[in-house]
Amino acid sequence: MANATPDDTNLDTTHLSDAELHDVVTVATAFNEAESMYLGNRLEESGIPVLRTAESVNYFSPNPRIRVPRTLQKRAQEVIETARAEAKARALEDAFNVEEVDEKDAKKDPLIRTMTQLKSLPQDQKLPELALYIIEWFAAGRSNADIARYLSLAGLTPDEARALVADVYENQRDRIRQTRESNASTSPIFTALGILLLLGGYLGSGTDPETFRITRILRVAGIASLVFGLSKLATSKAPSRLEEPMPKNPAESEKTPR
Repeated sequence: MANATPDDTNLDTTHLSDAELHDVVTVATAFNEAESMYLGNRLEESGIPVLRTAESVNYFSPNPRIRVPRTLQKRAQEVIETARAEAKARALEDAFNVEEVDEKDAKKDPLIRTMTQLKSLPQDQKLPELALYIIEWFAAGRSNADIARYLSLAGLTPDEARALVADVYENQRDRIRQTRESNASTSPIFTALGILLLLGGYLGSGTDPETFRITRILRVAGIASLVFGLSKLATSKAPSRLEEPMPKNPAESEKTPR
C-alpha cells in the first residue's frame, strides 16, 4: 500500500448524496487488471469511491475503465496522474537494477541477447549502435523502463543511458518520424502477403508428401508474414507524441513501498 502524500489526503465524501455518488464518469482506462487495482486502491486511499468495469475499449483486449463520482473527477485525475508518475519512476529505477539475464526471457526476446553481446564493445562503437535501437524503440512507443532495461543490459550506467536517450530524443526526431511512417507503409504489404500465403497453404492442401510439404511451408511463411505485418501496424499506431526522456535522477523521485 502506498504511503499517503499531500496529494492523497483523504476526502470526506459523506456529504455526497446518493444521486451524486451514482452519477459517475470515466477518469481512466487501465492498461490491465493490475493497473486497475493499483489506481483503484490509490483512489480509495484518498477517499474517492471507485467503480471498476471491464468494458472493451479496443478490438483486441478489454481494458478496465475506472469511474468515480462526477463531482470528484478533477481530484481523481490528480491522484491518478501522481500514481502513474510514481509507478513509472519506480519501474525505471528497477530497470536499471538488472543484475543477470533470465534465460527464459532471453529466448522470448532476442534483443536481450543482442544487448548483452553489445556490452563488451568499446564505448565509441557501442553508443552509435544503441542510438539506432533507441530510434526504433521511440518509433514503436516503447516505455522509458523498457529502454532503460535494454541499455542496462548493454552495460550503460544510468547516467550514460539518460544522456544517450536525451541526445536521440533531441537530435533524431526526423528519423523517428520516418521510421514510424515506414512501419505504417510496410504493414499492409506484409499483412496481405501473409493472408495470401495462408490461403494458398490451406486451399492447396493435398495428400501426397510433396504437396503437403509445400503447403506447410506456405502456412508457416504466411503466419510469419502476418505476424510481422501486424507488429508493424502496432508500431505505427504507437502514440505520436514521444514520451519525455528519462528523468535525470529517477532515484530522487518519490518512492512508495512495494
